[in-house]
Amino acid sequence: MPVRSVRKSSLLRLSSYAKATARGVSTTLLVVFSILLLILGKIDEKFLNKSKSTILDISANFLQIIGKPVNSITNSINEFNNYLLLYTHNKNLENENRELYKWKDLGQKLLEENRELKKLLNAVNKLPEKFITANVISNSAGSYVKTITINVGKQDGVRLGNAVVNNWGMVGRIVELGNK
Repeated sequence: MPVRSVRKSSLLRLSSYAKATARGVSTTLLVVFSILLLILGKIDEKFLNKSKSTILDISANFLQIIGKPVNSITNSINEFNNYLLLYTHNKNLENENRELYKWKDLGQKLLEENRELKKLLNAVNKLPEKFITANVISNSAGSYVKTITINVGKQDGVRLGNAVVNNWGMVGRIVELGNK
């Protein structure tokens, strides 16, 4: 007897027929099982509740057993990611540290240069004994004279002729003085 080769098209038809039959059988079995559960629930509800809780207990144990390796793998992956992040963070900190050492060296050079320049200028680092901080209350400007009123006076220790300074330097002198 000669052996006949099976064509692909007939194999495809056979496999699609098997899939359709399996779907039909599984659907039928699920429908029959559902009907049986409904009938059993109407006949003996206590038995149905007991069987339901037993199935839940078994499935919970099964899921717990299956979940342990999955949780272990998830935890391992998280730890590995943490080590990678730690390594990256460490490299970034090392680079930042090198940059900060460069700035530290530059700052020390500038401080030394500043000391040397002050020595050359015979600069004095003494600041006035007392500062009085004030806020501007009014500001009037004319063609030649600009008058600013501030909120301090004799009670605060201000005297006629005192210098008025801001962060840019001297801006004027006290020319009139009241108690406040």
